[in-house]
Amino acid sequence: MNGRRWLGVACATASAVVGLAAQTEAPPVPPRILEVLAHLDARFARGDAEGWLAAFRPDHPGAHALLQRQLAQLLATEPRPQVRSSVLTAPRQIGDRTVVRVRRELTSPAWPRPVLQDAMLALRTGADGAMVPTFLVETPAQWGCVRDDHFRCPPCNYEIGGVDGWLCVPLRPERAGALEAASFYLIGTDLALDVSVCVDAAAPNAATVVRELGTALASVEPDARLGPVETWTPPAHAADLPAQLAAARLEVALPRDFGGDGGIARLFVVTFGGLQHLLLLRGSAAALRARARDVEALLASYRLLQLDLDLALAAAEPLQHHTGGALAGAYYQNTRYGFVVDGPDGWRAEQRSGGAALRVVWTSPAGSRLWLTGYEAPAGAGPWTQATADRWLRQLLARADLAVRGDGDSGWSEPAGCRGLVRTLVCAPNAAASPATPRERTLRLLLRDDVLLVADAHALTGDDAAAMDHAIDALQQQ
Repeated sequence: MNGRRWLGVACATASAVVGLAAQTEAPPVPPRILEVLAHLDARFARGDAEGWLAAFRPDHPGAHALLQRQLAQLLATEPRPQVRSSVLTAPRQIGDRTVVRVRRELTSPAWPRPVLQDAMLALRTGADGAMVPTFLVETPAQWGCVRDDHFRCPPCNYEIGGVDGWLCVPLRPERAGALEAASFYLIGTDLALDVSVCVDAAAPNAATVVRELGTALASVEPDARLGPVETWTPPAHAADLPAQLAAARLEVALPRDFGGDGGIARLFVVTFGGLQHLLLLRGSAAALRARARDVEALLASYRLLQLDLDLALAAAEPLQHHTGGALAGAYYQNTRYGFVVDGPDGWRAEQRSGGAALRVVWTSPAGSRLWLTGYEAPAGAGPWTQATADRWLRQLLARADLAVRGDGDSGWSEPAGCRGLVRTLVCAPNAAASPATPRERTLRLLLRDDVLLVADAHALTGDDAAAMDHAIDALQQQ
């Protein structure tokens, strides 16, 4: 389990775009809310990041810091995009906050089409009667698992929420690094509970996972103080705890966060074989003391839907549901995107969760690895094109610190019988890479309208390299 990956639920940088929801008739919106959006759009148009952020009276420091990073990324883009905001839903009242879903349409002469971002906006009424935004959190375009602030996912075998005062905001899986994720905000406070789902074929115990998460959090918060790992029983299952279920918790003191007497993060992990439900409660120590009953009520709403599932099925069903893929030995079939990969004989194959449309890894007895990762087209920006794939590829090479060898780029082509364009790159890591790192990596890209498939081959032997080439070539022929 990669603890840093899951912590992206709370602190990942914001850069990707969200999907295009079905257009509906514009709801009636109070002029005061439209004035707020117009004010923010005007500040954005002038490149006034300070003024844009100053319009907020943030409830949640973490969410506001995320918003600040996203704004900085957008304003640093050349040429700077323009934005036009609109309201997607009629306002609803939760406590003393007004909540609406908004859409921001970003346009730039450098982009082939507008980019759409959906978000949840909360506001309160200021002393002068004007509306003041308190948070803006980006969301997916479609919310299949949420109804009345209650999150329920049968394939992932859990539900949580539907508790007074808590607003459920689904998160985009690629941001959270998880199969699915959502944040619950206790309106009018700085308390939030992040929930995400991962699958780990190694099925580590809950205590190990929560310890790794705490260590990962402490690595990015130098003053964090870790408490002991404790056994935790989800309240809904206290009377009849299933033998297959294990749960653990860990409290992390954050003395420099949230002001006053600092903040607290409480990590809860529930494992059901390889299936993991991960909960991160965060907020100021003062708010946690004052609103302890509200926190207890939300935690009490969490429960598994089925307790008698086969453990292998419990882990496979979420992967099948969210990625469309299933493994039979080394053979991988993905019905959602319509392709198969016949992996090398004798290699261990695993599906991984991590926010991408799909991720599979084959490992040879010698330690060579073949990763296959699928990325959906940037929803809201149209289907994949060569231009968007090239931009994505440049970012990938920069993040991985890889250099393409002089004659190591085949360029895009369309082989006979292939549903899409293919490109192969032979890359080398920088000179500072670990000696154990393979000195050569081969990337094979298959570009279709709906998905960009990337095969990343790390070969340690010539035989392994040949086996991976054969598997990738077979994928191209589907």
